[in-house]
Amino acid sequence: MIYFAQSRTTRLIKIGTTECLRTRLPELRQQADGEVDVLGVTDGSFAEETSLHQHFQHLHVKGEWFRPEAELRDFIEQNTRAWDGQKLRRMIALPPSLYQRLSALAKKNRRPLQWEAIIAIETHLEANAPADDD
Repeated sequence: MIYFAQSRTTRLIKIGTTECLRTRLPELRQQADGEVDVLGVTDGSFAEETSLHQHFQHLHVKGEWFRPEAELRDFIEQNTRAWDGQKLRRMIALPPSLYQRLSALAKKNRRPLQWEAIIAIETHLEANAPADDD
């Protein structure tokens, strides 16, 4: 998962990646010299994190910390979801026709595709999948 966390002390925003943010928070607090607020999370790995670091290089301060300019805050608002305190679970593949219908609906409503809706649909599909006969 890629996370965006803001230091309450410096107001800088960290762009990082972890498999379990809950266990990462104590180290983040040390780096930030105090409390941090998780601004949002999204799916992604080291490669996507590196791409984000490059994209926001002009806001870079030190390490993985960036100035909280409007461009970065807008990106976080438009491309992340609230962290629920849990590890992200493995995503199953949606049927392409369903993904296309969801994308078309999001475009029609001029809103980004809500990953929470996709996760809810995936959860429904998983719960109603035929049992494996191992």
